[in-house]
Amino acid sequence: MVKIEGIKGELHVIIIWQHARNMETKIINDIESEFSIRAKHYIEWSEKTAYKNFSRFYAIKSRYAKGKMKHCGAGEFVLLVVEDSHPVYEDRQTNDGVVRVNKNLFDKKTLYRQWTGEGHKIHATNTVAETSHNLALFFGVNYQDFVQSLSSTVPLSVEENLVGHNGWRDFSEFFKVLNETINYVVLRNFEGFFDNIVCDEHLDIDLLVANYNEAMLVANSKEVYPHNSRVVNQVLIQGEMVDFDFRCIDDKYMDQHWSQALLNAKVLDQAGFYKPATEDYFYSLLYHALIHKKTISADYLSRFESLSKSIGMEKLDTSRKNLLGLLSQFMKTNNIVFTEPNDLSVYYNTEDYQQSVSLQRKVLTQFFHLKHRLKISLLRLTN
Repeated sequence: MVKIEGIKGELHVIIIWQHARNMETKIINDIESEFSIRAKHYIEWSEKTAYKNFSRFYAIKSRYAKGKMKHCGAGEFVLLVVEDSHPVYEDRQTNDGVVRVNKNLFDKKTLYRQWTGEGHKIHATNTVAETSHNLALFFGVNYQDFVQSLSSTVPLSVEENLVGHNGWRDFSEFFKVLNETINYVVLRNFEGFFDNIVCDEHLDIDLLVANYNEAMLVANSKEVYPHNSRVVNQVLIQGEMVDFDFRCIDDKYMDQHWSQALLNAKVLDQAGFYKPATEDYFYSLLYHALIHKKTISADYLSRFESLSKSIGMEKLDTSRKNLLGLLSQFMKTNNIVFTEPNDLSVYYNTEDYQQSVSLQRKVLTQFFHLKHRLKISLLRLTN
């Protein structure tokens, strides 16, 4: 446990949902006998927005969120932030299997659920990481910021809905919440974030995420192509819709093990977002430029030269032949394989490495070639 000035132990979130409030007094009295209550908020979501808030908070789809809402109640609930001065961690059986949790909070949650007729009418965080997740969605701050706020004369307020419900104030707020709630990394084109975010010829912001649905729910995004393999999502930031591609570790955009390694080694940029480690950035960008693009853009070549110096390479030969060789050697050394993206809109270079492709991609490619030839023929006829 990391010690943070301002508290003796660690903070946790406890929620008494509406359908458990008949036991509210008994529960709070018991909490006060074991923990210190550092914040108490009474919150009521509107009937129209409650299911969406439940969906984002628990990272579950709307149809499941409505069942959760019916079980827990959509009326006023109590949000408590409590301090456990003597946290003890032990293994406990959870819905995710055996997990190491703060046993003080976990056991109290189990007890309170018994008092309220079983089920999940009581929510309590098991770890500090989960606490930080909850604080980010309710208050828009991370764990450290919340601790610091406890000594302020002006306590943090809770918004009417979860943060980001009606869009995000700015990129800083958006990424601050993402940092505490999902496992992600901005894959590329992040130079200049946040003051100079330009999507230029690369069109959108590419995130690699551990879980696609979770990322979409937390970001409060809207799929541009629902019921399709394309992963373009629009997020309202500073009053404008921004396009994001949420690439997932299991969608074959890249080798699954390599994608997981990228997430495991991510680093926090000083601007406040997660990016790949420098060597990972170099080779993942190289893969993207050679495999997902027909030609390499000039700004990528410039970036390769800059990144190569950062990882100790001598003067980089940016010829396609040399770059192909570098990528091949890296992939062979790290047991990385080429993967055909599930997203058929992503170009997949099979010529340089003689990779096989699915029938669906072959048919789609032929269709676009035919469409292009027809367009050229029509232009010739009209001129």
